[in-house]
Amino acid sequence: GHNPPIGCGRYVFKEWSSGQYITIERNENYWDDNYTGYYKTIRFTFIPDAAARVLALQSGDADVAQRIAMSDYMALQNNPDAKGIPFSTDRVFSMFFNVQSDIFSNEKVREAVAHAIDPQAVNALQNMGQGQVVQGWLTPTHPYYKEYYEGGHPAYDPEQAKALLAEAGYPDGFDCTMVTQATTQQIATVLQESLRQVGINMEIQTLEQSTYVATMRAGDYDCYVGATTAGTLSTDNFNQLDPAKIGVTIGGFRDDRPE
Repeated sequence: GHNPPIGCGRYVFKEWSSGQYITIERNENYWDDNYTGYYKTIRFTFIPDAAARVLALQSGDADVAQRIAMSDYMALQNNPDAKGIPFSTDRVFSMFFNVQSDIFSNEKVREAVAHAIDPQAVNALQNMGQGQVVQGWLTPTHPYYKEYYEGGHPAYDPEQAKALLAEAGYPDGFDCTMVTQATTQQIATVLQESLRQVGINMEIQTLEQSTYVATMRAGDYDCYVGATTAGTLSTDNFNQLDPAKIGVTIGGFRDDRPE
């Protein structure tokens, strides 16, 4: 059986139906009378599908839904019974290169790919234009965010990309493979089309989570698209994990070879 924490804050545990919901109730004995809970009970219901969460909100089965699709947020703008509230997160979608591979070990090739991608097109598809193009894998909300390029990111310049590919010895482009998961497949498709314009033929392999992580850890990929958060990069996060398994957290290829 489960042994959930009882809690001693403004709310205390009341009921847990595994995989369905957790109910907490106001702590009537909370020490600070000026800071007691507003609601008598709060129920957190688990609905894995984002569209189903929105339906629950629209039907009145739920009062609040979180982590909904941007398209649903946009649709709710015309709904008198529900209001969407966007807020900044620390989630960044990025394309990562395996610099151990023959192709992407070449810095000019990596630079060419950066110039071949239109980040606003990625933003338009993944976030319906509501996201922000950032530099690196931290968001501007993070204290260590840094801007490396004037203008925000490497300029979208397919002709510059082609010139760099020629300098790198790939005047006719090349073939490569990108691995991704279902949640980032749309981004991968935009990247695939962008790179096709400069002669790079990129095959997309969409993997489920466990295969994706195993592939990353084995270094068995040319490039991949995924998301990072500031929490992923936290040193506290790393300290709590077995160093031998850290690749599972960051999703990347660990190179354990001695110097």
